[in-house]
Amino acid sequence: AYAFAQQNNLSLPPGLIGHRPANNSPDKIKVGSFQFVGTTPAKETIPQILVVMSVEEQQTAEIILAGKTQQGASWIFRTGKLSGRRMEYVPRDGAPTVMFDWSDANSGSVSILQGSAGRGGGGPAAFNSRFSRLDG
Repeated sequence: AYAFAQQNNLSLPPGLIGHRPANNSPDKIKVGSFQFVGTTPAKETIPQILVVMSVEEQQTAEIILAGKTQQGASWIFRTGKLSGRRMEYVPRDGAPTVMFDWSDANSGSVSILQGSAGRGGGGPAAFNSRFSRLDG
């Protein structure tokens, strides 16, 4: 994740680690770092990073999202909601809901939903992309 961040002029806090649950947990595939292409409010595509640091069985995930805003490179620490192979993140700042759906341990799809802030994914997808694992 740090090499990808450096190559793309993104910022991540130092010393990140992941804590994977037991081997029989269906959520173990979600812990790690992933790259994807996101979009800015101006509809520009930009590289972004999702770091899932830990998961609470079928409930929540502690995550860091790194990307760029109009002010430059930044990262945020938040909690995502887990449901099956999906993790949903509803930003606190009124931004659109972001949903990550794992296809397997190494990849999946990400959807940024318009008109859904604070309502848990109620709007249509404004942007879809794929994500892939960075930490092998």
